[in-house]
Amino acid sequence: MRKNNVHTRRKMGRSSNPLKSALLTLAIAQALALQAVQAASIEVTSNLDDGTNCTLREAIDTVNAGVDQANGCLINGALGTADTISFEAGVAGSTIVTNGELRITQSVSINSGGVNTTIDANGVGRVIFVDGSGCPSFPCGTYDTQVELDQLTLTGGNSLRSGGGIHVYISNTTLSNSTVSGNTASN
Repeated sequence: MRKNNVHTRRKMGRSSNPLKSALLTLAIAQALALQAVQAASIEVTSNLDDGTNCTLREAIDTVNAGVDQANGCLINGALGTADTISFEAGVAGSTIVTNGELRITQSVSINSGGVNTTIDANGVGRVIFVDGSGCPSFPCGTYDTQVELDQLTLTGGNSLRSGGGIHVYISNTTLSNSTVSGNTASN
């Protein structure tokens, strides 16, 4: 009796149809590949932080939510794992004064497009908090977020904790051609 049970388990573990197994493997691989290349681009059209047009905060909020927030930002493509935020010509190269910390919780690339753009927290809080924990409260989880910041100056940040200019938590964050200066933190 015991031999039959072992034999039955082995038989159930093997696929009786190799073509069916191959097709299932191919379908899973295609689904994973589609997720990996899914990306949207959002262009910031306002250097204010007041909810008009598409502000940097609204673009980040859209990426964080993974769906259109109906906040004035036009999304080109499907939001996914490799989204990009850029700045229109009138905003790139200017100073964006924020009304508090910009919180990034999802993978994104923020690129100023060849000209340095300044993000100034105006002493209200830290400039950017990259929170890769995958949850709305601090701290939790072990989620991995990929963030790239290119041609940005982060200034005017003030934090009672660490990272007046930028604080990175459970994330891989890359700054290229960027400056973090003029910020303060207690820790």
